[in-house]
Amino acid sequence: MPVSRPIPVTLPAHGVVFAESVHGPGFRMAERADRFHKLLYVLHGRVTCAGSGGRPPVPAPAGSVLCIPAGDRHRITDTAPPTLLLVCFSQAFLRREPGLAELWRRLTGGRGVGLRPGPVWGHRFEGLWRAAIVEQAGAQIGRETAIGAAAGTILVSLARRPAEPTADHARRRVEAVARELAETFYEPWSLERACARAAMSRRHFSALFRTVTGRTFLAELTERRLTHAARLLRALAPECPLHASTQMTLTSAECIAAVESLGIARAVLARELSLAEIAAQEKDLNRYPRLERLSEPRQILVLDEHDGRPEYVVIPFAEWKTVADRLEELEDITEARSISSAIAAGEETFPYDFSKRLTSGESPLKVWREYRGLTLAALAERCGVSAS
Repeated sequence: MPVSRPIPVTLPAHGVVFAESVHGPGFRMAERADRFHKLLYVLHGRVTCAGSGGRPPVPAPAGSVLCIPAGDRHRITDTAPPTLLLVCFSQAFLRREPGLAELWRRLTGGRGVGLRPGPVWGHRFEGLWRAAIVEQAGAQIGRETAIGAAAGTILVSLARRPAEPTADHARRRVEAVARELAETFYEPWSLERACARAAMSRRHFSALFRTVTGRTFLAELTERRLTHAARLLRALAPECPLHASTQMTLTSAECIAAVESLGIARAVLARELSLAEIAAQEKDLNRYPRLERLSEPRQILVLDEHDGRPEYVVIPFAEWKTVADRLEELEDITEARSISSAIAAGEETFPYDFSKRLTSGESPLKVWREYRGLTLAALAERCGVSAS
């Protein structure tokens, strides 16, 4: 229910309370100082927090956190009617857990501060806050311990929050995947796994990976595996001659050198490389016995492997990219039609707010009950139990 002035807060004996304050259009707050510490998370709307002593006002849009120590005089002014999620706690609570008091001091420096920890932290905070509200409203054994643990976890996670993302944040994620690939190339890597590691789409990841490493993901993985295999074979069987009956597509001088060390006598230099890149590499390949280049833009090479039946096809990269893009579009269309058919057949759908509540840590029973429009009494009657 919207309020026009600050809600009254009374700390229980264990020293922590969670609360929600929904400000109405006429909310007013005089300058005040509380006897307890408080953390305010701006869920919706926008506020400004002004401190005493001529400190400049701190703007706090949705997703911001205001940390206000006990005794610090401040005044909150609404810019857009907000919803604030509060965590209030006493100094005794901070002293109860080793390190919490120092952690709070480092966060605030002894006066009110505004932080913007980012959406990932915000989702985690909302889940912890809702779980604590459920504990606070109940009478379960250990509820005070659970409430205190939620408050402590919130403070620790806020102190450990990552720095604001920089412009090269996506590139650094791809660089991290490239480093992991270099150390674990022997694992069952795939492009899908790499994209999931970087939290990116295939197209975005592939473009950035080529920028970071200078080659495609598959070329990087193949080169590392072949190089490692060659090193092992040279160490374990230096006198053993190797013969290969397969034909491979390679994308760099390093790959060709690794294949040559395995004893493979024939390779096709892929059309993914431009003619200029191929020419730049040829000086490193003079010792290679047989090197074929797919120089014609429309050339398609079919490789027969088993009983004369076609097994692989090598085509110009531009054509393959066109085919891959069309296949991706077709998959999206097919999936969209499948979803539309399921909805038309009566499959139930759910609103975004419902899904967000269900996945953010809120009690599933409460979320479903409210979504179905049932009171506690009505739910108890349907289940054949009492409401108490």
